Amino acid sequence: MTLQTRLLLSAFDGEDREWYGRELVAATRLPQGTVYPMLARLERAGWVSGRVESAGERGGEARPPRRYLRLTEAGVVAARAALVSLPSRVLEAAS
Repeated sequence: MTLQTRLLLSAFDGEDREWYGRELVAATRLPQGTVYPMLARLERAGWVSGRVESAGERGGEARPPRRYLRLTEAGVVAARAALVSLPSRVLEAAS
């Protein structure tokens, strides 16, 4: 597992909520071109599930709908296992 994937999983870890792509880009400080392909791979692996927000959730904002993502149960287990071996100084540097 790459360092970038571990950093992305660390952004999800401990937060039982949905995230959208730009939030994860900001949280990890990784480029969009790195984060979005990783999210697609994690979703195909069953570690992340996603949904597109409804028009009502946008509150009248004139923007495209966001795709919200959250870790699945399998993703939570995998993320915790991956983060155990990640030095805390790496996570601190990313925050």
